Amino acid sequence: MHALAREVGMRQPSLYAYFDSKSALYDAMFADGNRQLLERLDAVQLPRNPRTALKKLMGAFVDFAVPRLRAQFARLALDGEGSDSGRMIAQRLGNRCALELAEAS
Repeated sequence: MHALAREVGMRQPSLYAYFDSKSALYDAMFADGNRQLLERLDAVQLPRNPRTALKKLMGAFVDFAVPRLRAQFARLALDGEGSDSGRMIAQRLGNRCALELAEAS
C-alpha cells in the first residue's frame, strides 16, 4: 500500500478516502485491469480459422499480461514485499507463456 500511495503521489491513509478497504482497492484495480484487457482483446481482428484465431487471441493476452507482471514483480522486489519464490514462479510463468506462444506461431 505504501508503494501504491507513493506511485500516485499520496500518503497511504489518503487512499482510504477513495476506497473503504484494502480489498476494495484491490477489487478496483482488478476490475480496471480486466477492463483494459477486454478492450485490448476486443480490438483484435480474428481470422476465421479457430486455431489461428486462438493463437492470435492468446498472443494479445500474453502481450498485455507479461509486461504488467514483470513491472509488478519489479516493484515488489524494490519494495521488499512478496517472496523471492513467488516472484520466480511468476517470472517462469510469464516466460513459459511467451515461449509456448512463440513456438505455436
